[in-house]
Amino acid sequence: MTIHKLEQLIAELSPEALTLLSHYSHQGLMEFAPQLLNKAIAVDYREVIDYCVQEKSWLNFAPAIDPAIKKLVKRIQDNGHADTEKWEAELKSALGPDIHFARTPLLQACRFKNLYALEKLLAAGAKPQIKDLLGKTCLEICFDVAGAEFSEKFL
Repeated sequence: MTIHKLEQLIAELSPEALTLLSHYSHQGLMEFAPQLLNKAIAVDYREVIDYCVQEKSWLNFAPAIDPAIKKLVKRIQDNGHADTEKWEAELKSALGPDIHFARTPLLQACRFKNLYALEKLLAAGAKPQIKDLLGKTCLEICFDVAGAEFSEKFL
């Protein structure tokens, strides 16, 4: 079983995904944890979200960013793009659709407007002050993509 297959099962909301996820060792899964949890957040697979938030070390984990990508982000910021969706579009155009923006699961919950995941992650101890590659906090992403409804969770 590959991580890509597990990610596909999560995307399909397959019950098999949760079974397989629980069989992986935590050490072996750590490098893939954000990828799998983020996929569950994107498709609102609540059972996988519930399982993943139990592992506290996953709550604030975000993949490392290549220094070259950080330079590109700085150039975009210098050009004055403030809107999250516009920044993402420009970066995806330059780097390809698989860029992850160094987002923690909480940042992803905000991006995908997943109130269920947002509340679960905050209750489990996720840190809302962490910033993504674009320098945005959860509050800023929530406001950018969902307005006051989500933003009020942080006030």
